[in-house]
Amino acid sequence: MHHNSVHYQYKIILIIAYLYKNKVFYLPTFADFRGRVYPLCSTLSYQGNDLARALLGFYNPKGKYDALSDEGLNYVYHYAANVAGHDKLTRKERVILGQELTTSLGDIFSVDNDNTRKNVREMLNNYNEPFQFLNTTFTHIRAVSDKAAGVKTYTNQAILFDATCNGTQH
Repeated sequence: MHHNSVHYQYKIILIIAYLYKNKVFYLPTFADFRGRVYPLCSTLSYQGNDLARALLGFYNPKGKYDALSDEGLNYVYHYAANVAGHDKLTRKERVILGQELTTSLGDIFSVDNDNTRKNVREMLNNYNEPFQFLNTTFTHIRAVSDKAAGVKTYTNQAILFDATCNGTQH
C-alpha cells in the first residue's frame, strides 16, 4: 500500500509538472499568524516532497538576472551536501563535500556503459533527498562545462535552507 501511494503521488506530481513545463506560473500563498508563508498548492510546491522541490525552478531568462558566480556555486555545493544528508558538517566542509559528491556523480554520467544506471541508483539510494541532489548535480555539470567553454552559467534551481518560509524572520 505504501509503495502504491508513493508511486501514485509521484505520478500526479510528474503529470502536473509536465503540464507546466516551460511555463511561468505563480504559487498562491498565505501567511499564518506567525508570519510564515505557505503555498496553497500541496502537490507541486517548494514545501512538497523531494520530487516536487526538485522539479520547481525560478523564472530566470538568460541576461535578465546575474549569472551564477563562484560564491553562488558554493551555495549549490552546500545544498548538495545538505540534501545528501550531511547537514551537520561546517559550511566549509559541506561546500567541499558537495563539490566532491556532485563531481563523482557527474563522472558516472560521463561514462556510457550498462553499469551507469546501476551506479547512479546505488549512489542516490544513500541520500536523504535524491531528486534534489540530482538537480544540484545537473547544475554542477552545466557550470563546469560552461566554465570550460568560457560562457556564463545561469540557473533556475531553487536552493532551500532552514527558515526559508518564515517571512517575519527575514
